[in-house]
Amino acid sequence: MPRLVLTLGLAKWNPYMMVGAIIGMGSYYREEKLLMDGDNFGVPYNAINDFEKEKYKGNVAIGVNALVGLAYKWKANWTFFTEVSYEGMNYKPNESELVEKTHNGEDILANSQKRYTHSTYANEIEFTPDIDFDEPTPRNRISAPFSNIGFYLGVKLSLTTKE
Repeated sequence: MPRLVLTLGLAKWNPYMMVGAIIGMGSYYREEKLLMDGDNFGVPYNAINDFEKEKYKGNVAIGVNALVGLAYKWKANWTFFTEVSYEGMNYKPNESELVEKTHNGEDILANSQKRYTHSTYANEIEFTPDIDFDEPTPRNRISAPFSNIGFYLGVKLSLTTKE
């Protein structure tokens, strides 16, 4: 992806910054576990151990990358630098699929209808009174933000020097 780099171009101490766009592709998983021990303030009930894993996919994540740094030219071909960077992306999947679901250790996904195991996401959904259990469940668009901050120290060695 293209980046804009701004630098002062000073001889010894050289501050700089970069900013650019990020495009990410892939998928992510959501896992949910429910454990209940069978005792509710002295009232017994059947213990519950539920687990489900859902895969979100489709679409691309878009975002921004920004970095500020300071370089120190030590010798003709040696430069030390430090940088702080930020990456922020937002992912809005098109669909999701339940890939694992158990209740008290028993697989209950195999007998589930598509309406309960698959979802599609859109900005607007239309309500229909007729439910087709062989079609995915339409849902409102969800957004998953991803971001990180990094700190770097490094050495740059130039193999040639300008005279």
